[in-house]
Amino acid sequence: MRMAKLNIGWRMWWLIHYPYGCIEQTVSSVFPQLYLKNFIKSRQETDQKIDKNINAAIKRLLTFQLPSGAFSYWPGGKNPSIWGTNYAGHFLAEAKKLGYHVPADLFDNWLRFEKSRALTTRDGLMERTYRVYLLAEAGDPQLGPMNLLRENSLKDMTDPEKWMLAEAYKLAGVNNTAEQIAGSAGFTTRNYNEFSGTYGSGLRDKAIILEALVVLERWPEATRIYKEITEALSTDSWYSTQTTGYALLALGKYIRANQGEFGDESAVLAGTITLPDGQKVEFDTNSLKFSKEITSGFGDSVTVSLNNKTTLKQAFAVLEWDGIPLIPDVQAVSRNLAVSVDWTDDDGLPIDPTDLPQGTTFWAHYTVSKTTGINASLDNLALVQVLPAGWEIENTRLSGEGMPEWMRKWRISQAEYTDIRDDRIMWFFNMPQNNNKMDFVVKLNTVTVGEFILPPTIFEAMYDNSYKAVLPGKKVTVHMRAK
Repeated sequence: MRMAKLNIGWRMWWLIHYPYGCIEQTVSSVFPQLYLKNFIKSRQETDQKIDKNINAAIKRLLTFQLPSGAFSYWPGGKNPSIWGTNYAGHFLAEAKKLGYHVPADLFDNWLRFEKSRALTTRDGLMERTYRVYLLAEAGDPQLGPMNLLRENSLKDMTDPEKWMLAEAYKLAGVNNTAEQIAGSAGFTTRNYNEFSGTYGSGLRDKAIILEALVVLERWPEATRIYKEITEALSTDSWYSTQTTGYALLALGKYIRANQGEFGDESAVLAGTITLPDGQKVEFDTNSLKFSKEITSGFGDSVTVSLNNKTTLKQAFAVLEWDGIPLIPDVQAVSRNLAVSVDWTDDDGLPIDPTDLPQGTTFWAHYTVSKTTGINASLDNLALVQVLPAGWEIENTRLSGEGMPEWMRKWRISQAEYTDIRDDRIMWFFNMPQNNNKMDFVVKLNTVTVGEFILPPTIFEAMYDNSYKAVLPGKKVTVHMRAK
């Protein structure tokens, strides 16, 4: 690899395989792929597969779009997600610019909404400034709203907002104003995590600054911010999908625009990788990196040596890993949130789910709550249960079946969005300040005889890892029903 401390592959895989599917997470999973193809390409991830991911995301955005042209937070939603609309439009504009097919109606309807919304002041400064930058990026700058922001709100803007406004003027061709605003902007970002709103954080805002510095071609400052972001992403720290996606996007734009930072693009990287079993793998490339998948010999040594064909001045070796444990080794967690589950038969009586006969119908009752002292409103929470392979969900939404009478003792909550798949159920919801407890139920059946693993139950805030509760998984058995 040509670049030091660019240990970001696992961040990309985390985004690609992220299990939720709101507008923000749908975009974050593919947006960096536009600019970081060379870092995720392997035998498994070819250009064609990456293009397939991007095209699938563009198609999926159709399920979020409202008649107004805005995008809802969940597919089929009724209300616009303002930041989600901006972010999705940003992705569409960049994808279109790079030659991907973006349906005209999808893009034009988004553009119509944004131009209309730019004439109002109902949104926050971050959303409004992002919007005028995106309209300029899409080739349709709105100087009236831009001037309104500059004349009335510049003094109230944070540094990331100032940089976005500066790049909007730059893209609109008003270079003197762009330079004036950039001259008043610093590099300060506050340390925060938003549950909703712009889903922002300090690192996400730093990425916004880097993206603007690339547009404004301020390379010394851009290089410094680039290094700060790469160092942050190369640690084990948790970051949300918004932070990770925007940070990787900004890094990709910097790398694409400033290849000279990493030496001659035609320079050769050549040598040999000696695997744990002694097998030698030769490489000779002028790409940004060479990757080799290792599937055995874990814990043993791997040697990388360069030969005299290498013309790079320096190169770096990075070891990344991913996988799924055969048996989950997950400990109980309760950080500001709590979750419990009760298992009952079809008559409401308690049962032991670890050993059930085939053909059993039963219920899981989940109770989620804020822990003592947490009285704030919490947005964008997720409750997730992946099922053992021997169980299946009976979707009462499709059957129209009502809840049994004996459930009246519980106050069953309605999620903002429920995602039921073959192997899991996921509820997404908010907990208002005056609501500290919620209940959810799902009807289940045992279908396949055997021994299986019930994965952990997870209850978490999607954009703040300090709010999370986990119940460890367990072994379960489905035995043959006695004849």
